Amino acid sequence: MVKKKGLSPKSQKARPKEGRSLNVSSPSFLPEDQAEPIIPEGLPFPIVGVGASAGGLEAFMELFRSLPPDTGLAFVLIQHLSPQHLSMLSTLVQKATRMQVQEAQQGMRVCPNQVYVIPPNALLEIYHGVLHLGPLAIPHGVSLPVDTFFTCLARDQGNLAIGMILSGTGSDGAHGLREIKADGGITLVQDPKDAKFDGMPNAAISEAAPDFVLKVDDLARELVKIASHPIVKKTFPIEETRLTPEAEQILPKIFILLRGTTKIDFSNYKYSTIIRRIKRRMIIHRIETIRQYLTYLQTTPVEVDSLFQDLLINVTDFFRDVEAFESLKTRVFPEITKDRIQGTAIRIWVPGCSTGEEVYSIAMALIEFLGDSVTKFPVQIYGTDICQSALKIARAGIFPESAVRKVSAERLERFFVRDQGGYRITRLVRDCCIFSIQDVTSQPPINRLDLLSCRNLLIYLGLRVQQKLMETFCYALNPNGFLMLGSSESVGVAVTLFSIIDKKNKIYVKKSSSPVIHRDYQDVQAMPAKAIGVNSPQGAPLVRSVKSFDPIGAAERLVLDQYAPAWVLVNRAMDIIQFRGETDNFIAPASGQPSWNLLKMLRNGMAADIRILIHAAEKEGRPIRKNGLRVTSGGLRRIVDVEAVPITHNSGDFHCLVLFITREKTKAASEKSGKSHGKLAHGKNTEILRLREELELTQNSLQSIIEDLNITNEEMQSANEEVSSANEELQSTNEELETAKEELQSTNEELTSLNDELTIRNHELDLLSNDLINVLSNANVSIVMVGADLCIRRFTPMAEKSLKLIAADVGRNIMDINLGFKIENFEQKIREVITSRSTIELETLDRENRWHSVQIRPYRTTDNKIEGVVLVFINIDDIKKRETEVKAAERYSDGIIQTVRDPLIVLDKGLHVERANQAFYKTFKVTPEETIGRLFYELGNGQWNIPTLRTLLEEVLPKKLEVRDFVVTHKFEEIGDKKMVLNARTLEWEGQRKLFLLISLFDLTGREAILQPKAAPGG
Repeated sequence: MVKKKGLSPKSQKARPKEGRSLNVSSPSFLPEDQAEPIIPEGLPFPIVGVGASAGGLEAFMELFRSLPPDTGLAFVLIQHLSPQHLSMLSTLVQKATRMQVQEAQQGMRVCPNQVYVIPPNALLEIYHGVLHLGPLAIPHGVSLPVDTFFTCLARDQGNLAIGMILSGTGSDGAHGLREIKADGGITLVQDPKDAKFDGMPNAAISEAAPDFVLKVDDLARELVKIASHPIVKKTFPIEETRLTPEAEQILPKIFILLRGTTKIDFSNYKYSTIIRRIKRRMIIHRIETIRQYLTYLQTTPVEVDSLFQDLLINVTDFFRDVEAFESLKTRVFPEITKDRIQGTAIRIWVPGCSTGEEVYSIAMALIEFLGDSVTKFPVQIYGTDICQSALKIARAGIFPESAVRKVSAERLERFFVRDQGGYRITRLVRDCCIFSIQDVTSQPPINRLDLLSCRNLLIYLGLRVQQKLMETFCYALNPNGFLMLGSSESVGVAVTLFSIIDKKNKIYVKKSSSPVIHRDYQDVQAMPAKAIGVNSPQGAPLVRSVKSFDPIGAAERLVLDQYAPAWVLVNRAMDIIQFRGETDNFIAPASGQPSWNLLKMLRNGMAADIRILIHAAEKEGRPIRKNGLRVTSGGLRRIVDVEAVPITHNSGDFHCLVLFITREKTKAASEKSGKSHGKLAHGKNTEILRLREELELTQNSLQSIIEDLNITNEEMQSANEEVSSANEELQSTNEELETAKEELQSTNEELTSLNDELTIRNHELDLLSNDLINVLSNANVSIVMVGADLCIRRFTPMAEKSLKLIAADVGRNIMDINLGFKIENFEQKIREVITSRSTIELETLDRENRWHSVQIRPYRTTDNKIEGVVLVFINIDDIKKRETEVKAAERYSDGIIQTVRDPLIVLDKGLHVERANQAFYKTFKVTPEETIGRLFYELGNGQWNIPTLRTLLEEVLPKKLEVRDFVVTHKFEEIGDKKMVLNARTLEWEGQRKLFLLISLFDLTGREAILQPKAAPGG
């Protein structure tokens, strides 16, 4: 399917409505019968595809370092990656941005403010805003992952798509960038001067004419501006079902500006499409209203041309929609050639041909169909468009690598030749195709057509213009001629003119009962060859029109046919192209093999003179004439003046017009000689006979020379064919070398990308190694790392000092080294840790009887594998000594407490019982199990929960730190009424920094005289 001139050509499937680029074809690895895709309402944000190859990692990092994390855009990174290696691209890019960076997975939905990275050995496509992975395809030995994703992004997201090309070699991404721009998206390219490798940026600039060409940090700022534009934030995706009052006033003024510059009237096109394109330009120039944009157009003439180019974005492809071309070969071409008279030209027209891919595709398909019969029927395929730059590419017939990616290897070898880093159409195909400028909506059509292919042009035109074009197409076609439209187009109300023969591929045939359509076109006779860039075959007019009878013209043609001199048109090889007038008096077929060569067909006595005339006319560049040539035909002798008129072309082709002007006719020489016999003397007769004999000898000699020259020319032609054959072989070898070079270049790109990743990874490893060395060097701990083979791998300086290790011990088995510790079953414990992944900790003495804690921990890798153990030796000798002292002090204090005969109890800061003496247990009839660890108030079923005692312990004691002779009177369940004297104080254990309460109780029951109450002060 060919995307026609301008106005956002769309995908293979029909749009649900004009104005939003929503419809896409399924990814190549998805089912073909998927329903029409529509972007979900939950995805009103642009998706940015970023393509790069060699040097792309640095550009990616710089881009994301310059981007804020909340642009509202989603990013998909496509880079040429080595299929044999894992990619760390997502890990590396994550370090340059606060957005989440992840490697793309099958079925992953794209979300804003996130970055997705293509995995290695895969192609990435997007469908309904969801990413899909497919196998890596390498057509013609070259992988094009950027083109693949960009093309799919354009079809899926339309004007929501943003394409960006960064550093890289080759031309991958250029074609996809054109697709994005064609579907209304915005395109950005890194400035080649700023890129590490400028191949991909240069190709994108040359082929896609991007909207912005800037340095990477400037591209990032431009993305932020695009994302924050009111049109993007408020109304993206751009939709216009009807014009606003302001737009109704402004659009006609814009059409006037366009028509004044381009001579094209865009009022015939759908306004919704025009509005979409204008809004795209407004976003690029950061203009918020259409009235402001009109002012900008009026003050900036170059923007008028830019808008025109945007409206005429030329995107097409070779053999787009393969099924349609197969239908041509099976249903259309057989009907065209059936019962066709040999030599009758097959005429085809492709309006809106863009850069010519569809024209050439039809030519290739027709040549394939004709096979050996290709020489029987001249093929004339006309491609017309209003874009001069697109036609320039079409005429050149040279296309980049990305443009032929869908062409089969067989067609590529048969119909293309390597040229200028791309592919050139062979002369066999090129000679069938003629390109010229034409506005199909206002200029006369090409007529007498067998097939007219107009795909995806009508959808951008208004209904009135569509109806007009249907009538024009009907007029241009021969009876039973064929019309092929795009999959989203139809003949509309012109059902009376055409019958459909292939509904799926939209192929129609002109009805034999179609009414005659009259058009008020000017009569345009044979278009000059200079106007279309090639010679018009057989002088046939390219365009004719319907017009009433013209008697003056008929008279002029009658005079030309009946009274003008006879003439022939020959090319440089003297082959006759055209006859006119009564040439049979001077030209007749020669005996032997048929030939159209003029010199072989001329009657006797003229070949040598006419050869000299033609060569002189070509050399001097002007008409050359020779008078008085004699030729005998039909028993009559004629005296003829011959004139050779050169016809040259700027392409270098040469043709010559040879005119035969008859002066008089005479009867046969035998009749004349009989009448004058009596008047001539015998001597004169003898002289005449002698001169005739010499003349005959001279003619025979000249004829012999001519034959020798012809033989020589044939030999030279044979030699030339051999040279051409050798040249083709050399060209084939050169193509193979080019292919090998491209494969090496592709491999080099992958290796460069991998090298960039490894360079950054090595830098990170260096930093990590330095960190590890500093940690181990400054850690005041003895650490030894041992491999699974029990060999020492590394140790800290502290271990070197305490364990008496030396540098030479690295690599030795640890069991062969005396570490100075007594550890039973040391090797068994190490292997147990490796096997069980657990940690073993033990205490042991060194050679100097100092205590150490030895920890045997598993050595884990980043992927959680156990590859040895880590031995940690910690000196705990001081701690052990302190513990011994503490235990001794505890035993000492416990002995004192137990010796005291009065009840004693020790509480912690939370008033839980730490310890009590035997006198306490005996006095209050409780056991240690009922006492130790319990809250003091809960002892003996809460019998110590005395309000005055709580006040003492919780409020008075923490402030005074000591209480003396506090009298407590209480009735206890087990021992009855008791009157007791309580003394308490806080204790701080020096080693443990804990607070304790020591409480002593003295029973006063029945012994009140022992403790007399003291008078209160001042009482």
